[in-house]
Amino acid sequence: MSYEVMELYQTKLGRDFGTKDIVEFVDMLQEQRDLSRKDFDNFVDSLLRRLPVTEAHKTLASIPWRQIITTNYDLLVERAFDEVANTSNEKFKLIRVRKKQEYSFHTANNEVKYIKLNGSIEDKKEYPLVFSSNDFKEARKFYK
Repeated sequence: MSYEVMELYQTKLGRDFGTKDIVEFVDMLQEQRDLSRKDFDNFVDSLLRRLPVTEAHKTLASIPWRQIITTNYDLLVERAFDEVANTSNEKFKLIRVRKKQEYSFHTANNEVKYIKLNGSIEDKKEYPLVFSSNDFKEARKFYK
């Protein structure tokens, strides 16, 4: 998916950065004075918000997970849990964890701890998207 996002963004810019690696791509993007990382993150946000929740996502939301760890920025899992809420398929409540300080708690029997390692389009300012080398360096403490 990263490759497709890079291709679409490069098409939008009319430039080719000559890499297929998303980390290298964003590192290079941030070095460009005439380009904005915020613009790239907003572009990713606009693409991800278009993704539909599928029946497979709803099935995942009905499985008795104790914990889900994801590197995805999208909101598909959250929206799937929302769609099964108050139906016969609802088994658990999703408890979001998006930073280290939110992790240390015990879930109730009807809760799933949902850990978003690489940020969230839900609130990019509070939970920045992790793409660049520096982003991964900053997020390392959360990964541990």
